[in-house]
Amino acid sequence: MQSEHKTIATGKNLESNTSINYSRIHPEATANDFHPNGKILSDAQIQLLNIKLKNENKDAVYSKKYLQHLGVSIDRGSIVRIKDETGRFILYAVYKTEFTRKAKILGKGSFAKVKVLQNLETGDFDKVLKVLTNPSGKQNFQAEALINDKLGRGSKHVLKKKMSEGTVRKNKWYMLQNRVMGKDFYDCLINQNPLPAEQFDMTLKAFKCIQALHAKGKVHRDIKIENMMYDSFTGTVKEIDLAMAQKIGAPFDEILGTEGCIAPEIRIHEKKYSPASDVYALGRLVQEVFGIFASIDIRDEKIEFGGCCPRSKYNYTLAEFVDIKNLAKKMLCSNPEARLSLDLAYIELEGIQFRFNQTRLKAKKLFSDCVKDLKDLLKNYLNPNNHKSSGALFKPNPADTVQVTGLLKIIDELDALQPQDINADPLKKLNKLRGMLKVVKDNLTESYLVTQIDKIADYINQNYPEATPNLAPKFGMAVNLN
Repeated sequence: MQSEHKTIATGKNLESNTSINYSRIHPEATANDFHPNGKILSDAQIQLLNIKLKNENKDAVYSKKYLQHLGVSIDRGSIVRIKDETGRFILYAVYKTEFTRKAKILGKGSFAKVKVLQNLETGDFDKVLKVLTNPSGKQNFQAEALINDKLGRGSKHVLKKKMSEGTVRKNKWYMLQNRVMGKDFYDCLINQNPLPAEQFDMTLKAFKCIQALHAKGKVHRDIKIENMMYDSFTGTVKEIDLAMAQKIGAPFDEILGTEGCIAPEIRIHEKKYSPASDVYALGRLVQEVFGIFASIDIRDEKIEFGGCCPRSKYNYTLAEFVDIKNLAKKMLCSNPEARLSLDLAYIELEGIQFRFNQTRLKAKKLFSDCVKDLKDLLKNYLNPNNHKSSGALFKPNPADTVQVTGLLKIIDELDALQPQDINADPLKKLNKLRGMLKVVKDNLTESYLVTQIDKIADYINQNYPEATPNLAPKFGMAVNLN
């Protein structure tokens, strides 16, 4: 699918700009792929192209052979020339690496593939060239171009490639689209293992995307995690692959979509695609993002959901996970009339997110308070000069000292966890602390320490009496302080 960030390179000299992250252009991109002007072609080549194509009056894709016929030699890649909204022709070059000389593909599906383009005027990589590879998809390809134009995401023109001596390549069509930055949800779930904050953010924004599409009178018809893009740098989410999108309520001749994500009413062919049918597919997306396992049989084929991020459920309490499962269940209701609307689904998920955040804020304060009290208690125990401040008169027991020193070390490690660490969840840290206190208490001989630790443990249990079973088992409760 389409990849990475927006407006990557400009017309500046790339050799003097060491801050450019070439992987944002493409994972295989290097500085050697560009001329000193920061572009795929040199200034002289770009100037000559503008001169030679001056009399061409139609949007088109130009092959290297056709350009050679005009007397223009380019290093690699095809050239796209298309009018912008002001009616002025803009030149784009298909990006090919210097090493392989092959066009870099951002995504590839059953009917088309997507190539990286560079604007030869600005140096930006904010457009892509979609290439039809399966002639049976021509109708959807044309429809997608019109929808992209209506949504302000690309040109409505389907382009043909001019070959040598003016011939046109008829078996391939092309369209220019705005580049959607980021990675598809599938890639994010498989490779990035997003934390709850991102899971909520991705899903709520996916809902918003489809709400906006419905507001324009369109249904997507092929919502799935591969067709949602998430840019972690900007936090934006966009739906892609609008080839199957159509007007709400329009008749259809064939069932389109992805198995398992197609609403039941579509299969009986008595109902038309509607916002409710998109909600059904979004219910599957909820299962995938939050790791809610589901298995269904369609025509003797087993289709599973929730397998991309199976450990996600361990980021939530049992009650939180049940709430998310119930939301997905209401979105997947077989009766479209009883299925949760997208507006209500958004509100419900937003509510779950709010309760999640409130619980974590409360747990964070509780953990901080308990750690402060524990550190004061344990450090005081290790310093005989301060034993009077606790009201106790004792000499540290060597065995107890080992336990206390080990406990302090683990508390410091927990306290130092960074927010991006999966174990930094305040509830997980509380559960870990609760388990450590039990282990330490059972191994201490000093009654005063046992009493004080009991008080702190009771304070945790009073505020969080449940052991939060989803969280605790995978975090690890066994503690070795020796």
